[in-house]
Amino acid sequence: MDSIAGIPRSIGSLREPMEPVTLLGAVLLVVSACLLRPFGDLEILSNVVPFLGGASVMCLGFLLTLRTRSIGPLWFWLVAVGVRIVLSGMQPGNDIFRYIWEGEVQNAGYSPYCLAPDSQALSPLRDSFWSLVKHKQVSAIYPPLAELAFRAVTAVSASVLAMKLVFIAADLAICWLVFHRYGGSLALGYAWNPLVLYSFAGGGHYDSLFILAVTGAFHLWDSKASPSNRLACVTLLGAGVALKWLCLPVLGWALWKTWRLDGLKRFFLAMCASTVPFGFAWSIVALAQWSCPLVPADFTRVARSAEALPALVEWLLPSNHLLNKNSSYLAIFGLLSVVLLWRQNSIQRAGHSVMSAALLTTPMFHAWYGTWIMPLLLEERSRGSIALSLSAFVYFWLHHTAGQPGGIWHQSWWEKVLLWGPFIAGLLWDHRTRRRGGPRRDDSDGSRTDCVVT
Repeated sequence: MDSIAGIPRSIGSLREPMEPVTLLGAVLLVVSACLLRPFGDLEILSNVVPFLGGASVMCLGFLLTLRTRSIGPLWFWLVAVGVRIVLSGMQPGNDIFRYIWEGEVQNAGYSPYCLAPDSQALSPLRDSFWSLVKHKQVSAIYPPLAELAFRAVTAVSASVLAMKLVFIAADLAICWLVFHRYGGSLALGYAWNPLVLYSFAGGGHYDSLFILAVTGAFHLWDSKASPSNRLACVTLLGAGVALKWLCLPVLGWALWKTWRLDGLKRFFLAMCASTVPFGFAWSIVALAQWSCPLVPADFTRVARSAEALPALVEWLLPSNHLLNKNSSYLAIFGLLSVVLLWRQNSIQRAGHSVMSAALLTTPMFHAWYGTWIMPLLLEERSRGSIALSLSAFVYFWLHHTAGQPGGIWHQSWWEKVLLWGPFIAGLLWDHRTRRRGGPRRDDSDGSRTDCVVT
């Protein structure tokens, strides 16, 4: 990447050859996608080790591309699209079956917030996707715009491929945004990122829709310092909230900045605009059953998965301590968000700070959550994000642990260190670099001079 290699960005020409190391990295990405594709079903114990082997090859290929000085658009898109095509045929994660089920439930005239998959009222709808849904006693946990997206896709085709194609389209739209903002060599940090490649094309997770809304918002905020751009930005951030609750603190920061920059009248207009995506989606998905919970309390109160800070607190304090309750971490995240956002002037840094805090404090982490900050690593030059692109794959060893006789969904301490240690060390390195003068400086002509990662 330009920022890491210390070279100004360059898109290059269509005929520009790839550097030998970048070519080797690209070949490894394609080969690893072919190695990964047959082993996507991690419910099969024997698939876990070859899956992680293929992921290791993909991570190595990505590492080889990080010092790319320039790359032409043709090579950039051939690899970005080609690897995603290969992985699109991979067996997805379990979540996609719930997406399809909840889309079908809505198209049948029911609200997924009111009826869990095991509800007798929905028994006539039970099909092969219902049998694959996990936690059937839990009603919908996704915000309304996500549910509306599931409804729209299943109305056309209730299939895994149709759902994946929508997520891949959003993913490629993000690639286009970062390519045109940063140039090809820097955009490789997202477009060829192993965690990104697996999560959407392979695993079939809907988070690419959320990332697209947030990335579009951040680019609008910075492209022109105009009130109309800020209004469009907060509307997209409102869509982000309607896709992932995580976006709320960043939306609050953007509204606060709008107030300071554009005055009270524009602030109220922005507030109204930011609620439109959520209100519109909820009015359709709720089906006038407003009393149904948007978040199932029983599930969120106890769910744990590959957590960082909550696991440390659980080790240090008695199990009945207040801090060992999941609800406590929502308060901790809220407080951290206020502290981290208070003096931020860059929306990219604001977003990166909030999402990093969310990853570290959430009681329930899944590997694809790490993709939330991947477009931001390009602007922030975040070594922590690069580290998480690789270390997040440690999460999948949980499938091997749980698949053993008597196995449970629980990480050992060495797994937690391997998963979270590189990310935390990278964030600390990022902070130290900024304190010593920042990872880059913006020159008056718009060019960027960046530090070298060693």
